[in-house]
Amino acid sequence: MKKTAPQNLSLFTLTWPIFIEVSLYMLMGNADTLMLSQYSDDSVAAVGVSNQMLNLIIVMFGFIATGTTVIISQFLGARQKAEAMEVGYVSISANFIISLFISAAIYIFAKPLLLMMGLSANLLAEAGIFLQI
Repeated sequence: MKKTAPQNLSLFTLTWPIFIEVSLYMLMGNADTLMLSQYSDDSVAAVGVSNQMLNLIIVMFGFIATGTTVIISQFLGARQKAEAMEVGYVSISANFIISLFISAAIYIFAKPLLLMMGLSANLLAEAGIFLQI
């Protein structure tokens, strides 16, 4: 087995992908707001409330991905590539199943969830459609 020399990576080299991801994540909600601001203020409010719920879900999947990254890194550090691959497969499968469940729940219960968040009735129709899509 060929040994490779350790690389000297700077902090910037390791963190720029995270910076790009967080920037794109933040811009996603802003793009909706900017487009809808030309249409109506009610639409902006409806999408803002829906985005809060979507952001919570995205953060939840981020926790799962971070935990998976830690476990895979530990296995790779211990030179247990097969176990690391197994954790990766299990994580992808679990995320897929969880996302199907959450997607179905949000699609079915979009309006009750929005009402629980205190959304006014006149914004409910627009927010429900946005959330379901």
